[in-house]
Amino acid sequence: MSLNIEKFSYISRISLSESEKNEIKRNISNILDYISILQKVNIKNNYKENKNKNIFRNFSENIEFDKSFLLKNAPFPVENFFAVPTMLKRS
Repeated sequence: MSLNIEKFSYISRISLSESEKNEIKRNISNILDYISILQKVNIKNNYKENKNKNIFRNFSENIEFDKSFLLKNAPFPVENFFAVPTMLKRS
């Protein structure tokens, strides 16, 4: 694969010295070589299934609570709601 660094520098609107062009060309070439090595790696069937499961609670359950019971235990109930302290000041 040929790398046209002049075209890249023109598109990106930067000016490069010859040493910078050579360095960028070498770096890009190294990156592309590494990618070609990665493409050859066989990753099929190289993974293990994650068998961790939540044993504490089934999240698909719909649990309903008695509203009066919950409000009875609230520190500051207001009508049918929980009252909470103000955290932010209005400006």
